[in-house]
Amino acid sequence: MSPISPAMSVMAASRPLTVGRRDGIAPKRSEILFFAIPLLLMTALRSGRIVATIACNVIFTFSKCRRRSPLPISLESEMKRIPDIKTLMLLMILIPTLLVVGCDEDSNPYSPAKIFEYSGTFRWDSEIGEDPQDVFDMNFKADTIVSLRATEVTGASVLQVALYGPGEPLGGTNLLTEDATELRCGWVDNCNNNTEGQTVIGFTIPETGTYRFAVTRDWGDSCGSSGTYYLHISSDTSFSGVTQTVNDEPSLAAEWSCP
Repeated sequence: MSPISPAMSVMAASRPLTVGRRDGIAPKRSEILFFAIPLLLMTALRSGRIVATIACNVIFTFSKCRRRSPLPISLESEMKRIPDIKTLMLLMILIPTLLVVGCDEDSNPYSPAKIFEYSGTFRWDSEIGEDPQDVFDMNFKADTIVSLRATEVTGASVLQVALYGPGEPLGGTNLLTEDATELRCGWVDNCNNNTEGQTVIGFTIPETGTYRFAVTRDWGDSCGSSGTYYLHISSDTSFSGVTQTVNDEPSLAAEWSCP
């Protein structure tokens, strides 16, 4: 299957109005139980008979079989009514653990944050004769439809982009061009007239994994030695937060193209 869908187009885009929408926040009940139940158990074991009696009363009061005897009651009588106090204590430890382990990736409060959009302004600083490149890593699920934008270019810069799939090295096969070249479309042979940058809309992710989006400043066609750009990444399904893993390192792609 070709990684570039028929719906994909390359064009200039303006900055979206809404960014940073999040999902994957776990229910507050799970968070409360995760901390409260072990804390109650530890307090009961350390504080002795009085706290243990209160804990037993609370547990039985809120169970399906409510007690008919008045409170308070003694720990000894309560232990006689419980078939196995060790089993009860074990359950008090296991329940909060199962609440977390049983959550899927999106509802687990300790899983990486999920987002639908990511944006920010970034800067290049070029060494003489080198094409500085920034690289951003993120995890996508298969069949996710994404849009990748590097726009609002300053410093008389000319940029080109690449998207590398799971396991693909930088400078390898660019999913946006299907070869080792970086994507540059709509280029004008004047370094001051390329502020629109590059935008890819409607790209379909072929497989689940970590993807790397590279933004390169071309030394030969740019003017000056530095510049900035506005990065915006969006998706129709949630993905893990974006991490910049390369900053101003020389690009390993020798050429550019516009398929």
